[in-house]
Amino acid sequence: RPGKAAKQRRVDAKTRRGRTKQLRGGYRGED
Repeated sequence: RPGKAAKQRRVDAKTRRGRTKQLRGGYRGED
């Protein structure tokens, strides 16, 4: 799934800013 791969990269990039990475591909405190 191309969409899933693209999302995963965005998660990794945002995780470097100090976000908590979640296993489902989302993050905490992003809302």
